[in-house]
Amino acid sequence: MNIKLVCITNFPPPELICLPTLKDIDQVESEWFYPQSVILHEDGDGTFVKQVSAENLQRALDGYLYPYWSNRYLPLIEEHIK
Repeated sequence: MNIKLVCITNFPPPELICLPTLKDIDQVESEWFYPQSVILHEDGDGTFVKQVSAENLQRALDGYLYPYWSNRYLPLIEEHIK
């Protein structure tokens, strides 16, 4: 379907978010952290997550924020599930 998704979240802390979710971060419904999604955080920046702003939202929509609309990381989900 090639759907591009920008998520804006405020939990967990931005420094705990890494796509795909390959470790248990003790968050309910963390499966919505799809590896082709760009996540913006309301409260700050992390290694892979930038703080939400008009500029960062535009950069996300243009494909300039990690993971750059890449499907490269999708197979890692299967590795995590096994």
